[in-house]
Amino acid sequence: MKKKHCIYAFKNEIGEVFYIGKTCRIKIRKKEHLREVEKGNKLPKYNKLRKLLNEEGLLFEDIFSIIEEDLSC
Repeated sequence: MKKKHCIYAFKNEIGEVFYIGKTCRIKIRKKEHLREVEKGNKLPKYNKLRKLLNEEGLLFEDIFSIIEEDLSC
């Protein structure tokens, strides 16, 4: 049986996409992204997430959106 994947995106405060990812473990992947933000990872996507979460006061659910689900690989 093939794993099902989903495509997800991070969007800024005005809804513009700044990152697109793909995973077959969405709950785990969300936690991994948040852990990298908390650790202070300096990759641009994590800098942007940190700014949106801390300075703009957005919730992760406001930034994160699933684009497509149940994709076969």
